[in-house]
Amino acid sequence: MKTKLILLIATLFPLTACGHPYGVIQPIPIQYPGQMAVRMECDPAEDCFVQARQAYLNGDLQGAVAGLQELLIQDPGLLWKGRASLLLARSLAASGDPTAVSHYEAAAETLPELGDYIYFSLGQFYLIQGEALKAAEVFDNLHKRYPDSLLRSQAIFQAAEAYAQTGRNTSAIASFETFLSLYPEDP
Repeated sequence: MKTKLILLIATLFPLTACGHPYGVIQPIPIQYPGQMAVRMECDPAEDCFVQARQAYLNGDLQGAVAGLQELLIQDPGLLWKGRASLLLARSLAASGDPTAVSHYEAAAETLPELGDYIYFSLGQFYLIQGEALKAAEVFDNLHKRYPDSLLRSQAIFQAAEAYAQTGRNTSAIASFETFLSLYPEDP
């Protein structure tokens, strides 16, 4: 757990020097009508991550999304793709944007060592969006793919609850039974 937590923290919040906290921000149109996004210009590309992270920590989701999208444009390579995709997914999820899903999936692909954490976050996002069946499937797959994960017990329980919400009682009971057999003393 400590290793994954340290890796997660180091992945999301690397120690690096940064320039201006938000870079140069310009409004630009984005995919969905009626809304504007900002574009952040950064040089070098790594500064986009630092600036976007700072915007995210300050609650500026629009600034965070702009910086991370710019980073993915400037440096689509593996070095920044996973980190940017994960933070972008979290930023988009916080604002309820369904495009967060594709960024969670991209992050899981490029950061497999954080897959359990990423899929757990995706499952929670689906729950918040009212998509209990998708959430149940994500949680169910998480516990099967990551048997050593510290999130496994929570994933099994969340899967059971989500299956129950959708009326899939057989799956819910099976998940509750799995939970109780693996974690009999878990409150």
